[in-house]
Amino acid sequence: RQQSSLASPSKAVGDRADVDRTGSLRALALEIRQSSLISDRTHYLRRYERSFVGEDLCSYLVKSGKAATGREAVDVGNQMLDLGYIRKVYGGRKTFENSRGFYQVSTSITAQDDSFPLP
Repeated sequence: RQQSSLASPSKAVGDRADVDRTGSLRALALEIRQSSLISDRTHYLRRYERSFVGEDLCSYLVKSGKAATGREAVDVGNQMLDLGYIRKVYGGRKTFENSRGFYQVSTSITAQDDSFPLP
């Protein structure tokens, strides 16, 4: 079984591998923001603008080869959540889940985000 580079174990902050992983996750968040996964959703009369469903992202990550398994896709989602690239807006615990929970991509990240400069 091959593990994707996005779900690699965390390294110490400042480590080159950590910077590369973080850059890949930032790029993935920007990709998601522009994808067909994003739409306005309504649940119990409450509107969640520009959101996506956790299980849809998991399927997307596996189908696109960005994650080898559903479990790895959940790991990638949790890493993005921990870094603030996505946030949970509806459903369950405040972790990323392969579920019908709604998430949004942070509006504060950009392609030129230099929060993690190279050493």
